[in-house]
Amino acid sequence: MKNRLLALMALCGATSSTLPLWAAWDDPVLQFTEPNLATDGTGGGVFYIYHVATQKFMAAGQPYGTRLVVADDGQEVTLSYGQDFELSRRAESDPEYSEAYGWRLSMMKAHSNGGFHELFNDAAASIWVDHNKQGHILWKIVAQDKANKVYRIKMIDEDKLYGTEANDGLYANAYMGIDEGKLEVSPSIDTSTSGHETASLDWKFVDSEVYTVYKAKKELQTQLNAADEAGFSDYAKYAEIYNKANATAEEVEEAAKALKQDIVNWKSSEATPDKPVEFTNAIANNSFADGNNGWNVVGSIGHQSGTSYETADNKYKMDHFSEKWVTSANNGNLSGNPMDISQTLENMPVGKYRLTANTIGYWQGDWQNTVPHGVYVFAENNGTEYRAEAHTIEFGGIRGTEAPAEGTPSPRNVILEFFALEGSIKIGFKTVNTNCNWVGVDNFKLEYLGLVEGGMAEELNKVITKAEELKAKYDTNQEKYSIAGEEKFTKMLQAAKDAASNPEVDDKTLGMLLTTVQTGMDTLTADVNAYKTLNQKIQDLSNAWDNGAYVDLDLPDYEQFLIDLETARDGRTFNPAEVDSIQPRADRIWMSGIKKALLNGDTDNVTGIMNNPGFTGSKDGWKYDFVSGDNKFNYGYNMGEVYQTVLTYTRSWRACPMARMKSLCKGSTARH
Repeated sequence: MKNRLLALMALCGATSSTLPLWAAWDDPVLQFTEPNLATDGTGGGVFYIYHVATQKFMAAGQPYGTRLVVADDGQEVTLSYGQDFELSRRAESDPEYSEAYGWRLSMMKAHSNGGFHELFNDAAASIWVDHNKQGHILWKIVAQDKANKVYRIKMIDEDKLYGTEANDGLYANAYMGIDEGKLEVSPSIDTSTSGHETASLDWKFVDSEVYTVYKAKKELQTQLNAADEAGFSDYAKYAEIYNKANATAEEVEEAAKALKQDIVNWKSSEATPDKPVEFTNAIANNSFADGNNGWNVVGSIGHQSGTSYETADNKYKMDHFSEKWVTSANNGNLSGNPMDISQTLENMPVGKYRLTANTIGYWQGDWQNTVPHGVYVFAENNGTEYRAEAHTIEFGGIRGTEAPAEGTPSPRNVILEFFALEGSIKIGFKTVNTNCNWVGVDNFKLEYLGLVEGGMAEELNKVITKAEELKAKYDTNQEKYSIAGEEKFTKMLQAAKDAASNPEVDDKTLGMLLTTVQTGMDTLTADVNAYKTLNQKIQDLSNAWDNGAYVDLDLPDYEQFLIDLETARDGRTFNPAEVDSIQPRADRIWMSGIKKALLNGDTDNVTGIMNNPGFTGSKDGWKYDFVSGDNKFNYGYNMGEVYQTVLTYTRSWRACPMARMKSLCKGSTARH
């Protein structure tokens, strides 16, 4: 046969290129064993049990995933000798009580509805792999043809329902078997009875390690046949492993994986950027027609199928798409609730790819004036992540059957080109510190562009250019960001440039630097946004003081706090990591100043030490207790609303040294 000829040729140093493409590869040889059936406590073991006629293995199947069937992929069966757990514990007066011994066949790794794994006879009609305390789990294993290691299996003779004497000997010649044309295993087949004349009752045992090697060789066999079908002939080294009698499962599995990769590379070897090979079919559910099935999701990601979005020229459309949305009210966005949806493609050719997708991503609260960021189509390979910005850049699209409208997002066709160093590629869509409250993706497409010149160095240079353009844009717009952040960004870019121009730097290192540059771009953007927040905070805090009840009150510590913030902003020394602490620090210094003024008699207005007296966007500082009926507490639009509810605000002072201050403290409790 062909595989034996090929092995001989490989051993002689020849290649398989001269072999004719005729006949499929022979199945790998499956070695059988004699199970240890000693009943003194030394017998048993773990096996795969092979049905001779169907050439399949015992497995757990449908219905319920617990019916005993035979299948190409088997389940481990553990043999142990002993009593029936259930029947031996029943009362002696029970008609099924039994102290007999037999072989228990347990599928320990199979699904079990009740947590038990022994095969049991169910009314002589079927066998289930989870006995669920019903008994009848003991089997007798009989050598049928010891020379060829053939066995038959039946219920033990002593079983009072299915033994040799049960029902006047009805089951004396009944064995576990399979009727012709079926895959379900029956517990009690007698081939001398009508309808079962062609049933097969013979079984063989296979050691677990032998089975693992066999299954690995079946996969390698599949790849060898695929190579022939594709016309790929450079596989002599894999054929040698296939025919190697003592090959380990690990080396066979590696050979199958490597050959599969070789075939893919060979089939794609003629690809060029002008004539790419499409691999979209490698992406499961690429257009999300089946919801988010086939995708790995991080976060609560939804699916939209009720409303479509389309460009005004009908070029790009999103009708069934993965999406994530939070309300844009109160400056809401997905920065703290990110989205990540992806899948990993295996055995892809090494080289350059083009990944495209249609996307939506913007902030609905002020789409006219907000520049969205932090939305990406991405690809990962060999530790390197590639990104392409995927936020919405145009409006005036079509929603459903409506005409194009000014505020309707127009789907964006995002293009990401990347370089793969090995065959496992993760592709997807995600947000990173985004200011968008609604994002979505649809219609992924993947093309292979071939082994183009430049490789990873070219890809790194592209990202370096994007990083330089990003910084230039911020500088042109006179955006502020920290000096420390700028220095770090500049050093990172220079290191990437030096590596990209050095031919001795390997592709993996270049890939790691590519990821570093992209992360640096995210960090620089976060720095710019932090300074925007800082500037807005300074204005808000100053306006609140100028337009509040304490406009004429001298608060030197608070004034110095605002001056320090302005100095840090103008000198670019403010640490972006501290942006979230501005408001808590402001509140603390403000309240301290008001307390001092109250103690000094400079004011008698206590409102300033209340937290959130105007319900500005939250219920912070307030406590509510439901009373009865339709108890209700809502807040919003800078007000609180209650119905059959007690709403209280209490602030306690550690010391109130003056009687006047005690009355003021009491006055700080409000009830509605």
